[in-house]
Amino acid sequence: MVYFDKNSLGFYDDSLKDSYTTAGSWPDDMVEVSEEEHKIFMAGKKGYRIGSNKKGQPTWIKVTQSKEEKQQELSETVKIKIQEAMLSLSPLQYAVDLDIASDEEKNSLNELKTYIVNLNRLSSQGKGVDEVEWPTAPQTK
Repeated sequence: MVYFDKNSLGFYDDSLKDSYTTAGSWPDDMVEVSEEEHKIFMAGKKGYRIGSNKKGQPTWIKVTQSKEEKQQELSETVKIKIQEAMLSLSPLQYAVDLDIASDEEKNSLNELKTYIVNLNRLSSQGKGVDEVEWPTAPQTK
C-alpha cells in the first residue's frame, strides 16, 4: 500500500514502514492512495505541483510563474533552439562563403537564417513558452 502525507506532500510505501518508524519519520495522519494514483502523481504534470485537498488527498495545484520567470524560461528555450539551428547553419554558410553551395543549400541557409531571426524576436514579446507562436523549424539535410 502507498500513503500520502498532506504535511510533507510525500508518498510513503508501507513496505518501508519499519524503516520510517525506526527513523521517527513515519507520519501519523496519512491517507491511502491507489498504486495507479501514486504513479500518476509521481509522473508529474507540467505547470502543476502536488498539493493536498481538504480531505488530505493528493491533488494538482497550478504553478503560476511571474512575468520575469516566464520571460526567463522563454529566453532559455529560444537560446537552445537557436544553438540547435546554428549547428545546421554553419556548414551551409561555409559552402556559400566558398562559393560551392548548391541552390538547395543556399535556400536551406536562408530558411535557417529566417528561422533564427524569428526565434530571436520571440524573446522581446514578454510572454511565456506556452504563450508564443513558435516558428516552424526548416527541414535540413
